[in-house]
Amino acid sequence: MIFTNPAFRLVWLVLALLTSACSSNIPIEIRQAPVGAPSVSQVRDQPLAHTSKAVRWGGRILKVVNDKHVSKLTIVTFPLFRDGKPQSDKPSTGRFIATADYFLEPQEYKVDKLITINGDFSHTETIDIGEYPYVYPVINIKHAYLWPKEIVRDHSHYPAYWYHNPWHYQRHYRTTPAISGIILN
Repeated sequence: MIFTNPAFRLVWLVLALLTSACSSNIPIEIRQAPVGAPSVSQVRDQPLAHTSKAVRWGGRILKVVNDKHVSKLTIVTFPLFRDGKPQSDKPSTGRFIATADYFLEPQEYKVDKLITINGDFSHTETIDIGEYPYVYPVINIKHAYLWPKEIVRDHSHYPAYWYHNPWHYQRHYRTTPAISGIILN
């Protein structure tokens, strides 16, 4: 009777929506791209047209440098999922440098970690990669999010029947006779 009450159903619906909305620990600045945000290639091609524009880029950390007044992250970029996570299995879309006027702990901002940064484009720097002069867009960090390392589970130790029917369990039948010995008279 109580489950057929429309008010009861509405309360459960509201509770379900509220708990699902609060389940993400990714900051809103990382989850939502700024309106009209340019891509890395657009900024490299026309840096003056995009000065001081808000961007949200992400990728894999290549290098961390802490100078006296500024910390720099060199990042190879990848396309982002809707929630802002870099798609590291896709081809790179370029490189950029992210700067902060505070210390970035190298143990936390380790090489090869995935990161998404929200900030403002300030200028470009040309740095050689080997002998090739590469133009790096430089952004000032407003928000940075280090993505936790994904846990890859090894399922090879599960028996083969588990993959076919997860509700099936293997019965261990006796293979020996119930009588362990024969008495002869």
